[in-house]
Amino acid sequence: MDPPRGRIVVRFASAYAAPLTLALADGRVRFAAPDERPDVRVRFDPATLNLTMFGRISRARAVVTGRVRVAGPRPWLLPGFLKVFRTPS
Repeated sequence: MDPPRGRIVVRFASAYAAPLTLALADGRVRFAAPDERPDVRVRFDPATLNLTMFGRISRARAVVTGRVRVAGPRPWLLPGFLKVFRTPS
């Protein structure tokens, strides 16, 4: 599996925690500057994200119920980011 080309910046935000901005470049995920413009914004309910990460509910269900929302100028880059940034599921 080849990592996506270019740089992908994703901001994760919740009402219960400070936003976290991560950047994928050269096959590595790193913290990005908080003021860096994200390509993708993921707004989430913490409980739902936790259940999704551990495979208890599907990503599709999390999005359809509105508990995980994906937006931004280039939301189609999120699947490429998630190929490298692995979760426990």
